[in-house]
Amino acid sequence: MSPKWEAIMMCLLILAMDGAAGFLGMQAEDAQDKGKHVRIIFVECKKPVHKAYLLGLAAAALLALAHALAHVRPCFCSRRRSDTSSSCRRGLSKAALIASWYILRPSYLSELA
Repeated sequence: MSPKWEAIMMCLLILAMDGAAGFLGMQAEDAQDKGKHVRIIFVECKKPVHKAYLLGLAAAALLALAHALAHVRPCFCSRRRSDTSSSCRRGLSKAALIASWYILRPSYLSELA
């Protein structure tokens, strides 16, 4: 298989893993919303749902694996060490990884508030 097709297949695999992680995350949120409300004196909260925890954990694992593949893939696919475009791609993959975590951080912090 040519390197071009390998790259296309790897990108499709990473996109599928990201999509599956997003779907599992939404399922986990729905499962948590179906949990019981608990009120203790003046504090009201939702009781944790084990199914939501497992779905969220699976989503996080898929997302971490997709990020690891996206980050490590350029190192394995570059055939020539003197290729300057592969070092550029490595830098772009690192920048995309860092940017994705900066995008994730505000959404996580808004959930805590």
